[in-house]
Amino acid sequence: GEVTIPGFSQSTGNNCFAASGDGDLYMIRRTETYLIDPVGGSSTYLGNVSGMSGTDQGAGCTFHDGELYISTGPGHDLYEVDLATLAATSTGISLGDNIDALASPTP
Repeated sequence: GEVTIPGFSQSTGNNCFAASGDGDLYMIRRTETYLIDPVGGSSTYLGNVSGMSGTDQGAGCTFHDGELYISTGPGHDLYEVDLATLAATSTGISLGDNIDALASPTP
Protein backbone atom coordinates (compact mmCIF):
# COMPACT_ATOMS: atom_id res chain seq x y z
CA GLY A 1 0.00 0.00 0.00
CA GLU A 2 0.89 3.66 -0.09
CA VAL A 3 0.37 5.98 2.84
CA THR A 4 -0.86 9.47 1.96
CA ILE A 5 -1.23 12.03 4.72
CA PRO A 6 -2.07 15.66 3.92
CA GLY A 7 0.86 17.99 4.58
CA PHE A 8 3.35 15.12 4.86
CA SER A 9 6.62 15.92 3.12
CA GLN A 10 8.89 13.42 1.40
CA SER A 11 11.64 14.24 3.91
CA THR A 12 12.49 11.65 6.55
CA GLY A 13 13.48 14.34 9.07
CA ASN A 14 11.37 14.21 12.26
CA ASN A 15 9.41 11.22 10.97
CA CYS A 16 9.73 7.62 12.04
CA PHE A 17 8.05 4.22 11.72
CA ALA A 18 8.03 1.46 14.33
CA ALA A 19 6.42 -1.98 14.34
CA SER A 20 5.12 -3.39 17.62
CA GLY A 21 5.47 -7.03 18.62
CA ASP A 22 1.75 -7.37 17.87
CA GLY A 23 2.36 -6.44 14.23
CA ASP A 24 0.93 -2.92 14.50
CA LEU A 25 2.79 -0.28 12.51
CA TYR A 26 3.04 3.24 13.94
CA MET A 27 4.23 6.40 12.26
CA ILE A 28 5.19 9.49 14.24
CA ARG A 29 5.50 12.81 12.41
CA ARG A 30 7.08 15.17 14.96
CA THR A 31 4.43 14.45 17.62
CA GLU A 32 1.47 13.37 15.43
CA THR A 33 0.92 9.64 15.87
CA TYR A 34 -0.74 7.39 13.29
CA LEU A 35 -1.59 3.70 13.17
CA ILE A 36 -0.78 2.46 9.65
CA ASP A 37 -2.42 -0.44 7.83
CA PRO A 38 0.65 -2.10 6.28
CA VAL A 39 -1.42 -3.83 3.58
CA GLY A 40 -3.79 -1.12 2.37
CA GLY A 41 -1.74 1.89 3.45
CA SER A 42 -4.59 3.66 5.25
CA SER A 43 -3.72 5.65 8.35
CA THR A 44 -5.63 6.35 11.55
CA TYR A 45 -4.67 9.48 13.47
CA LEU A 46 -4.28 8.62 17.18
CA GLY A 47 -3.30 12.05 18.55
CA ASN A 48 -0.16 13.96 19.50
CA VAL A 49 2.56 12.74 21.83
CA SER A 50 2.92 15.13 24.77
CA GLY A 51 5.83 15.72 27.12
CA MET A 52 8.77 15.79 24.72
CA SER A 53 11.14 18.74 24.51
CA GLY A 54 13.38 19.84 21.68
CA THR A 55 12.85 20.85 18.10
CA ASP A 56 13.65 17.57 16.33
CA GLN A 57 10.77 15.59 17.77
CA GLY A 58 10.06 12.14 16.37
CA ALA A 59 13.56 11.83 14.95
CA GLY A 60 13.65 8.08 15.54
CA CYS A 61 11.39 5.48 17.15
CA THR A 62 11.38 1.79 17.97
CA PHE A 63 9.67 -0.73 20.20
CA HIS A 64 11.73 -2.42 22.91
CA ASP A 65 10.28 -4.96 25.35
CA GLY A 66 6.77 -3.93 24.25
CA GLU A 67 7.28 -0.20 24.89
CA LEU A 68 7.57 2.58 22.30
CA TYR A 69 10.67 4.79 22.46
CA ILE A 70 11.21 8.08 20.59
CA SER A 71 14.29 10.26 20.26
CA THR A 72 14.08 14.04 20.10
CA GLY A 73 16.71 16.74 19.80
CA PRO A 74 18.85 18.66 20.01
CA GLY A 75 20.89 16.15 21.96
CA HIS A 76 18.40 13.47 20.96
CA ASP A 77 17.02 12.57 24.34
CA LEU A 78 15.25 9.22 24.56
CA TYR A 79 11.61 9.11 25.69
CA GLU A 80 9.29 6.22 26.53
CA VAL A 81 5.75 6.72 25.21
CA ASP A 82 2.57 5.36 26.78
CA LEU A 83 0.44 4.47 23.75
CA ALA A 84 -2.78 4.59 25.79
CA THR A 85 -2.28 8.25 26.74
CA LEU A 86 0.42 9.32 24.23
CA ALA A 87 2.36 10.81 27.15
CA ALA A 88 6.16 10.74 26.83
CA THR A 89 8.47 10.30 29.81
CA SER A 90 12.18 11.03 29.60
CA THR A 91 14.45 8.06 30.19
CA GLY A 92 17.31 10.41 31.11
CA ILE A 93 19.37 9.01 28.23
CA SER A 94 20.91 11.40 25.70
CA LEU A 95 21.88 9.73 22.42
CA GLY A 96 23.94 12.65 21.11
CA ASP A 97 23.70 14.75 18.00
CA ASN A 98 22.91 13.46 14.51
CA ILE A 99 20.82 10.49 15.65
CA ASP A 100 17.83 10.09 13.35
CA ALA A 101 17.02 6.39 13.63
CA LEU A 102 16.50 3.85 16.39
CA ALA A 103 16.31 0.05 16.31
CA SER A 104 15.91 -2.70 18.85
CA PRO A 105 16.46 -6.44 18.46
CA THR A 106 13.40 -8.65 18.54
CA PRO A 107 13.35 -11.36 21.22
